[in-house]
Amino acid sequence: MIGHPTAIACAAGNDDNFEMGASMAGPFGHMVSRDGRLLELEEFVETIDNPGDVYGMVEEMLGMIWHLANRVAQATGEDPAAIVEGARAQLEDGCE
Repeated sequence: MIGHPTAIACAAGNDDNFEMGASMAGPFGHMVSRDGRLLELEEFVETIDNPGDVYGMVEEMLGMIWHLANRVAQATGEDPAAIVEGARAQLEDGCE
């Protein structure tokens, strides 16, 4: 599995997805494991019925990214866009 569960720890979950948090419904819940990591590619592909499923997952994840960036910004006074860009740049540099 790939990904970092800390980035999505507050997203929520249920018995099929996360150990902690509120029940997770929707596309995102179909692409992550119980510990909050992305499914392996082969397992993920099995959950996809059509390209719209993938778009829905990406759309939901983008909303989660901005939600978390806005929450961090409220606590730190940083610009949410700068937080998102900083995370993207850090991931691009290999720091997951």
